[in-house]
Amino acid sequence: MALHINDPDTDQAVRKLADLWGKSITETVKASVEAQLREVRQTSSLAERTRALRETLRAMPDADTRSVRAIRDDWSDGL
Repeated sequence: MALHINDPDTDQAVRKLADLWGKSITETVKASVEAQLREVRQTSSLAERTRALRETLRAMPDADTRSVRAIRDDWSDGL
């Protein structure tokens, strides 16, 4: 299967990276794409976990329905 890169800057960048890594162009492209996929999956996974946490927190009842100012005033009374 062939992958054609028609952009000279991209071609040059891949070749430089392959040279720095001491890998073939194919190995370099594969490693780079796999690294990006891992990053995207981790980011997506984090976003999903964060979304789930927000939903859980929204469903929880308020333990103290007073205003923030009232709570802060109560805390500072003992100081």
